[in-house]
Amino acid sequence: MDILRICRRFVPLTTLLGAIPACTGIEPAVIGAGATAAETGVTLLDTGSLKTFELARFEDLVAAAERAGASLGLSLLNEVRKDGYVWRYYRYGDRDKLVVTIRRQTPSVTTVRLKVGAKADQAMAALYLRVIYDDLRDSGAYLEEWVTEEPIQKRTPGM
Repeated sequence: MDILRICRRFVPLTTLLGAIPACTGIEPAVIGAGATAAETGVTLLDTGSLKTFELARFEDLVAAAERAGASLGLSLLNEVRKDGYVWRYYRYGDRDKLVVTIRRQTPSVTTVRLKVGAKADQAMAALYLRVIYDDLRDSGAYLEEWVTEEPIQKRTPGM
């Protein structure tokens, strides 16, 4: 396969992947001037769902998610809370839905997964995440330093 054919295949793909955050309103890898890497997390986009890994404590993310739902005027129809897990079912508009799952992954990493009823409703999910990001940043809830309880031991070559 020659280089020209390879470029023809991969240039449109990389252009599309680079445009996804701009089209959906999802936080890109770098928000902009003044934002630290800890304030961005990692957001994954899939058909009908968004998933983000945030460097924030579970309790802080749950509180930010509650405030996001209230500030956007979403109607909470159902909620399930367990240790390290919160599931919420919201409605907005006539029949549109947003399902939010928040899970503690580690003491300092929490995931938020948003599922929408239709692919077109991803804009609401992206807006909901934007409100969460702003809340976490404004409240100082992002963890600035990655600290473990135990120091990571260095491996010696050959082990």
